Parts: sequence; C-alpha cells; structure tokens
Amino acid sequence: GAEALVRWQCPTRGLLLPEAFMPMAEKMGLADKIDAYVFEQVLALQTRWHQQGRLIPKIAMNVSMARFDDPGLVAQVRAALAPHHAITFELLETAFWDAMTPTQTARMKAMRALGVGIDLDDFGSGHSSVSAMQAICPDRIKVDQSLVAPIIARPGQLKTLELLSQMARLEGIQVVMEGLDTQAHLTAIAPIDCDLLQGFALARPMPQEELEAVLPQ
Repeated sequence: GAEALVRWQCPTRGLLLPEAFMPMAEKMGLADKIDAYVFEQVLALQTRWHQQGRLIPKIAMNVSMARFDDPGLVAQVRAALAPHHAITFELLETAFWDAMTPTQTARMKAMRALGVGIDLDDFGSGHSSVSAMQAICPDRIKVDQSLVAPIIARPGQLKTLELLSQMARLEGIQVVMEGLDTQAHLTAIAPIDCDLLQGFALARPMPQEELEAVLPQ
C-alpha cells in the first residue's frame, strides 16, 4: 500500500512539510478543504491506474476531525467512489477521537459500509491512546515513530511495542509499525507481532511517477 502525503511547494521557501503550514491552515478553517483535495487527487490517480490495467494499491490519507464534521461527507464519498478505488482514512490519534459525537460515529460507520478503511494514526503519541482506540475500533493502529525509532538505542522499548500490539490484538485490530528508517530498525522490530511496516528503510516518499514505475501491470 501507500500513503498520500501533503507537501507545499512554496515559491520562496521551497518544499515544506505539513508542520510548516497545516497549523495555520487549520486556524484558517482550510484543513477540510485540503483533505477534500487530497481525496479527489487519490481517486483520480487510482482511476488512471485502473484504466492502464495496473495493480491498484490501497492508499491511505489523513482526514481531519473538521472533515468528519461536514454533513455532506458521506454523500460526497459515496458519489465519488467506484469499485476500483481502494482507500483508507487515517485519523490522527492526537485529535481527541475518544470524545466523538454520535454524528461523527455514524459517519464513520457509514464510511466502513462504503468500503473505506479506518486507521488510527500516530498511536501512542496523543493524550488517550487506548480510549481513542476503543472509541473508534479502527481497522488498524499505526504506532507512532516516536515509540518505534528508539528500539535500536533502547532494546527495552520492544516490550512497550509488544504491549501496544497485544492491546490492539485484544480489540481485533491490525498493527502497523511506523518509523522504520534503517536496516537496523527492520532487524530489531522482527520479534514484534505486527501486520505491516512503514519507514524509509522500505521506501521513501516519492512523486506519483516514481510510484507508478514500480507498480506491476
């Protein structure tokens, strides 16, 4: 699979990561518009791959709480999805998802009914990891790289990751380990019970043209 990452090619400051512009975008009420734009771009890309006869990987994208507050979200997603689309919404664990409203819960249930996966991103970095996991019941948790990266310097960190994995298993949830940036990380993570791995040691962020070059036809 893959993850759609947002970058801003600023004419004066160069390529900027989300932390450089998303806080301001959220203050300006633009986060949901950015989410909607990424959604449209991913579906258009998967449609092109479908027309070219390529294998279509599932693509995850971050979705803000503001997007789930949009009363038209379910209708928009239903109208846009086609059978060849394969997407997952990643919810940032730091966004107080443990305090979801009944309306947000209903929209999340509707997303699942449409075939959209739900992942809880940055797991372990927020204020209430376990309660958020139990409130959302995601398909997957993505354990934050701040917890995964230290496994080389602190072997005892593996025990923490194993406990997080066990908690997820008790809820029937898959586990993704993020932040595996070197071969040493890949070797160290081997004893952990998880389903998927993510990090620079496996693939670095790339433009769609480079991703297309490695997709089988």
